[in-house]
Amino acid sequence: MAPRNEIITAAELPARLAPLEGWHGDTTGISRTCSVGYDTAIRIVGEVGQAAIELEHRPDIDIRWDRLTST
Repeated sequence: MAPRNEIITAAELPARLAPLEGWHGDTTGISRTCSVGYDTAIRIVGEVGQAAIELEHRPDIDIRWDRLTST
């Protein structure tokens, strides 16, 4: 994993995202959308939230009735 303060260039980004299933984006941001039920999405948000606190990161998370998107 890259250090939190490391800047990843546009040229490096595709190689960095390649091993991360479902993630895409550019140097302005990355995101992933998962097709999950609402109850599963709520559980995932709790897990992502705990990891985000530990990493001092604050992702944007969007929950819809059949999908979850994190940016």
